[in-house]
Amino acid sequence: MKINQLTKVSQKEYANIVPGFAIAALISAIPLLINSVAPIVGLIKSSFSVSGEIKDKSNSYKWDNSKNVDKSGTNNLNKYISF
Repeated sequence: MKINQLTKVSQKEYANIVPGFAIAALISAIPLLINSVAPIVGLIKSSFSVSGEIKDKSNSYKWDNSKNVDKSGTNNLNKYISF
């Protein structure tokens, strides 16, 4: 079909097209949002873990705080209230 053969869309039909276009744009943006949130969630999870490893293309970072957690766990003071 050539450009000069295209017909102009009426206002009534245009009103039906616009919401569909917005929905299609939002649906296509969902993977982008998930891909941007996933690294942030991983960073938060790794910051609260006792031991782990983070790798990327050029670096690797390992940590193991299990010994520190065990030491601090034995020094807990239990307080009991009796009536």
